[in-house]
Amino acid sequence: MKRHAFDLNITVFAPFLFPGVAAGRYGLDRVALRKKGGDLVLPMDQVRGILLHGVRALAKVTHDPAATTSNIRALFGAESGDATDDTAASLDPLRGSLFLTDLTAPVPASNLKTNTYPRVRIDEDSGAAAEGQLLFVEQLVAPGKDVDFTGELAFYCTDAEAEQRLQLLSAALRITLSVGSYKSIGFGLIKQETSGIVRRTVPAAPVASLPPESRIAWSFTLDRPYLVDATRIANNAYLGSAAIPGGTLKGCLARNLQLLGVDIQTPEMQQGLAALHVSHARPTGSGDRTIPISIVQDSRTQTFHDLLAPHNTEPEFSPSFALDWKSDTERLARGLLGQTEQIDTFEERVHSAINADTGAVVDEKLFSTISVVPDKKGFQSVLDFGGVAADAKKTIADALMRGLEGLGRTGARLGSNVLTPAQDQFSTVSAGEVCLILLSPGLCAQYDDGADAPSAYAVFWQRIFPNSELLDFYAAQSLVGGYQGRRFGLDDGQYRPWLLTNPGSVFKFALDASDVPTANAILARGLARTEIAGTRLTWENCPFVRENGYGEVSVYHPNKNLSEPRAN
Repeated sequence: MKRHAFDLNITVFAPFLFPGVAAGRYGLDRVALRKKGGDLVLPMDQVRGILLHGVRALAKVTHDPAATTSNIRALFGAESGDATDDTAASLDPLRGSLFLTDLTAPVPASNLKTNTYPRVRIDEDSGAAAEGQLLFVEQLVAPGKDVDFTGELAFYCTDAEAEQRLQLLSAALRITLSVGSYKSIGFGLIKQETSGIVRRTVPAAPVASLPPESRIAWSFTLDRPYLVDATRIANNAYLGSAAIPGGTLKGCLARNLQLLGVDIQTPEMQQGLAALHVSHARPTGSGDRTIPISIVQDSRTQTFHDLLAPHNTEPEFSPSFALDWKSDTERLARGLLGQTEQIDTFEERVHSAINADTGAVVDEKLFSTISVVPDKKGFQSVLDFGGVAADAKKTIADALMRGLEGLGRTGARLGSNVLTPAQDQFSTVSAGEVCLILLSPGLCAQYDDGADAPSAYAVFWQRIFPNSELLDFYAAQSLVGGYQGRRFGLDDGQYRPWLLTNPGSVFKFALDASDVPTANAILARGLARTEIAGTRLTWENCPFVRENGYGEVSVYHPNKNLSEPRAN
C-alpha cells in the first residue's frame, strides 16, 4: 500500500460562515474562523463530515461497489466504544486511512469587504425583535462573490483501489449542496463546477540514512496545531500538552507502518516495537523545564527554598508549593533555576457531530479543544534501538523518513525528519547520598504498595534498591482513568485508574554500592514498573511503560542557595 495525495478545492458562494471562537470586533456576535495571517478557514472536520455524509447517502441510494460498509470504515474509521458503558464491545478505535488538512482561502483585498449580516427572530405579539434573539454575523466577503478554499486530501491503499476511492469521494462532494453554519437560510452554497479533487504528484520518499548507533536523535516539524495528552479542563473542553509523549509517537508510528502495508504482528516487528524506546518530544531548545517539587516559596518572605537542601528557616516559615504558585511566581522560580521561559500559543476550536437527517448536533457530541500551535523550530526526541533487530530498525526508519501522519486529535503530519547520532550524555552516580528527579510521569508506587505515600514509596524503592535507604522525598501523583483506564486495563477485568508519579518528584537515598549499577541503568533507560497485580506491562496494554518515554530520570543536586538567579 502507498500514500495517494490530492488537491482538494471547494468553492463557496458568500455569504458563508465557518465560526471561530476568537474575539471579534465590537458589535459582532459570531466571527469567522481565520488563520493567524488572516486567511479564511474551512475546518477539516467539516470537510470530513460532508464527505462522510455524502458517502453514506450514496450507499443508501446507489449500488456503487465502492460505497460498501467496509470501504467506508476503511476510509473514515469508526469511533471506539463508550468508556462509560460497561457493555461496550470494544474500546479500541478503528482508525481510517483518510487524512485531510484545513482548507484555506487567501481572499484578495479587492474582494474583501468587512460587513455584518443580521439575524433576528421576530416576536409575534410585538412585531419587534424577540429579547436576546438579535445577533450580528461577521461577513468578510461581499454577498454573491465566490471563494476557493484549497487544501490536501490523502489516503492509503493499493493502486487498484485508489481510483475507485477517488471516484467515491468526488461523487460525495458533488451531492453536497452547502457547508457551514446557517445553511437553512442559504449560507455556504457550494459552486459545484469549480469544486473537486485532483491528483497531485507525490515526491519519492527520501532514503533512510540511519546512523549505526543505537541511540538516535530525531528532529521533526508539525504542519498544524496538535492536541495530545489532553487534560479535561471543563465539562466539554480539552487542553493539549506542549510535550508529545513517546507513547503517542510510537502509536502513530505503528499506525503508519500498517498504512504502508507492514504487518506489525510478526514476531520481529512485535519485538522491535516493544524494545524501541521513544522519549517524549519537546520543542527544540526548550531545555529542561521541570520544577523540583522540593522547591517552595516562603509565603511570608517571598524567598525560595529547597527542602532537600540544608536550610535555616524561621519558626513562622510558611511553604507554598509550585502547585499553588501564580504565573509570576513560577516565572521567578524558573529564572532562579536557570530555565528558559517557554510561551505556548494555543488555538481553540469547537467540534460537533451532525445528524445527517436532522442537521442538528448529536446529543453529547459538542465539545471544544485547545490545541498547541507548534514552534517553528520543531521538536526533538530520542530513539533508542537497542534490542531492535536490524531489519525491523530499517523498516521503522523508512517509515519515519516518509513522514508520519495522523498525530493526535488534529491528525498532524510530521515532516522535515532528521535522524542523527544522539549526543546526550547520561549522568552517573556512586555510592553515598544521591537525589533523583523524575523528568516525565512515571508508573511508580501503586495502591497496594502501602496505606500512605511514605510507606508505598518505601516499598517501591526497596524493590529497586534492596540494599539502600530512602531518606526523604517530595512527590505528587495523578490519576489517569476514564477512557485510558478502561481501554488499557489489566487482565483481571477490574476498572483501575493508572496512578502516576508526576514530573518534578524528587527522591533522596543513601545509595549502597551494590545498587549503583541499577541506579545508573535507570538514568540511562528510565524508571517504570514491569508488572502490576501479576500482569506484565507492555507498550500495548499500558501507555506508561518506560519504552514510551515515561519515567525519565536524572540526577538532582539540591539547591542550597536560591537567592540569586543562575545563568541559563
